[in-house]
Order: sequence, then structure tokens, then C-alpha cells
Amino acid sequence: MKLRLFSSNGLVSDLTTSLVINNVAVQGFESVKLANLFSLVGELGAKDAYTAGFVAATDQVILLEASKVNTVVIATGSFGSNNKRGKQRQNELLNQLKKADLISKVKWLVDGHGKPVHPLSSRKEWILKDESFD
Repeated sequence: MKLRLFSSNGLVSDLTTSLVINNVAVQGFESVKLANLFSLVGELGAKDAYTAGFVAATDQVILLEASKVNTVVIATGSFGSNNKRGKQRQNELLNQLKKADLISKVKWLVDGHGKPVHPLSSRKEWILKDESFD
């Protein structure tokens, strides 16, 4: 698996980040905290962390931030169901949210047919569906 690494400095963002920020504003959210399914909190250079895609400390930060917000939006599209490692990672994160009693905050970004979509595939209108995919 090849991972594209992206670092944000608060001034420059990629298209996905821009779409998320714009759409959360349209949805009426007051703020947004972003994390990729394979996020890494910390400095660049931990080769093993990139191989794994994440580290335990990153998951702790995701859970901490999830506990502070009203809604956790999962917008992985088909990656979470069609990619073996993506599905495994998505399930790990969902299980951690369940254990932390945060699963009720989870909503999925879906298309008009209720199928999960990525922000790049849902540029015009966001439809958020309660956690119910398994």
C-alpha cells in the first residue's frame, strides 16, 4: 500500500480539507477537527509509524477530541469497505469509539442512495447518516 503523506501548516490545505471546511460551515457546524483514517500525530521520520499508518498516541488524540465534539463524521467512501487495510483500520477506530461510549456521535457522509462517500465525491451537498453501517 502506498500512502500519500500530507502535512498541514494552517495556511495551505489540500482539496479534501477545503471541501470539508466549506461543507461543515454549510451544515451549521461552528468548528471542525480533521483526522485521516491513517493519521499520525507528531514529527515526521517515524518510518514504522507510516508503515502501520498510525500510532496508539494518535488514536488517543482522536478519542480525546471525539469526546469534546457533538458529531464525528466518517467520510472514507468506499475505501473503508473495498480496501482490506482500510476496512480493518476503520473497524478498529469504530470499535474504539464504541468502547469509549462515543459511537452515538458518529455520522457517515453518504450519497443520495445511502452509500458512504468521500468528500471529493460529495462536493455539492452533504448527507449525514447516523452510525448504522457494519
